[in-house]
Amino acid sequence: MLSAISDSGDRDDRLIGATRSRWRAVNAPHLVALVRAGAKFGNGELVERPDEIA
Repeated sequence: MLSAISDSGDRDDRLIGATRSRWRAVNAPHLVALVRAGAKFGNGELVERPDEIA
């Protein structure tokens, strides 16, 4: 049973290591609510009224 726990821990460590390079910290937490609400950003700026193609 102990080896199963150890193997699981090794897999977890590899998974965390693999994803760490792809994730970055949120450096603008005040914008998270806007993103979750569906706000659109272009070139790092909030696009208040995006032009829609009809």
